[in-house]
Amino acid sequence: IYTLSLHDALPISAVLSWINTVPGFVLQSTPSLVPTTWNPVAQPVVENGNLNIVIDTLGSGPQFYRLVK
Repeated sequence: IYTLSLHDALPISAVLSWINTVPGFVLQSTPSLVPTTWNPVAQPVVENGNLNIVIDTLGSGPQFYRLVK
């Protein structure tokens, strides 16, 4: 089981990270869970040690994230 961590970086961005020991995971997001349309996050993934890190810019509404393989 892999865990996606979320931390506030600034009021307009979120830092998401997950362990990178197993490759092939893709970070996706959606602004709504009903209906749900998941899309890959456009921001680049940066490797830092054993973590993958993405800094995503937040909009004015909610944003939901998931890892898929």
